[in-house]
Amino acid sequence: MGGREAIRGFAVQTLICLLDALAVDADWIAVTIEPVSANDKVDLLWEYKDRKKAVQVKSSKNPIGRADLKSWCKELKAAREADSYEIRLAGPVSAGVLDGNEFDGVTVPTPTSIVLFDLMEQAITKLDRYLIDSGIESVPLAVRTSLVDICAAKLIIGSSTGTRVERAAFNGWLLHWIATAYPEALAARLSANCEVLWGSLDIMSPPDGNKSFELALPLSVYNVGGGAAVVEWFIIHVRSGMRRMLYHPSGFRQDGRVRPFSEFAVGPGQVCEREVVLSPLNKAGFEVDAWPIGDHELELFVKFSADETPKVVKKATVSITGDHMSLLSHKNTITARISTLDTYLDTL
Repeated sequence: MGGREAIRGFAVQTLICLLDALAVDADWIAVTIEPVSANDKVDLLWEYKDRKKAVQVKSSKNPIGRADLKSWCKELKAAREADSYEIRLAGPVSAGVLDGNEFDGVTVPTPTSIVLFDLMEQAITKLDRYLIDSGIESVPLAVRTSLVDICAAKLIIGSSTGTRVERAAFNGWLLHWIATAYPEALAARLSANCEVLWGSLDIMSPPDGNKSFELALPLSVYNVGGGAAVVEWFIIHVRSGMRRMLYHPSGFRQDGRVRPFSEFAVGPGQVCEREVVLSPLNKAGFEVDAWPIGDHELELFVKFSADETPKVVKKATVSITGDHMSLLSHKNTITARISTLDTYLDTL
């Protein structure tokens, strides 16, 4: 094998490793390129929770025949380095090779292209799906291309010494490089992995001297991401025809007491429950007087520190009746259920 063919073969081997590493349904925990083995037939050694898989990569610009393939399979299995074995082919193959996907207990997946550009394109596409599955979306093509180049280079460096690369380290590379090259994507990931649940609304009597109701919202913030998420604030827009009101957070209600509102953090994999009290904001273009009887459209927004703009949590309709108007003269609270189910049932 000439020097050019050797370089191409090594590049193909590395890119195939990268393609398998980026498979979103893979459950690997570590991989070693060019591990030290008994007969030097193992190119990739994949480690899983309870097993190992040895892979040999064969690439050729000439058609690969069945006899050669069977010989390679026999030699790879004789290495006895793993629990399962696989031959990965790159390049044209003869018809006999396509008759089955297993030879002598060694799996032979569908051959891939030997053209490096094609393998790079596949890696970029797989990286896109891998990032979306990890909650990181809309990474520009140029950044994804650079990430593939960097990952391939890292794997090549590691292969020169047979370094074992753990999956956590591999994921860490990606997040570090994305944070460096495209920090907006990582910031979006943090807030995208948070959900705010809102199921009911307490309409309360206004404080002395005011005419507008106060509102209390029991909220649950779920964080399924890998890092802490910081909730800066909530607001509610209230609309009734051309009339608009704006409610901002004034405190947290707990055990019958209200303490001042402040931003709060939700740790990874945690849920934080808060009962947020909101008061009308006296601002040009927004009303602060009593709510009229009739339907009012409510829109709840949340602002995460990782986002430049707030996002909508939920929209709901609340009907104000004569019972609610009694809150203006008597200290009391009326609870309204906020549910899309009610809206759906009304349409049936």
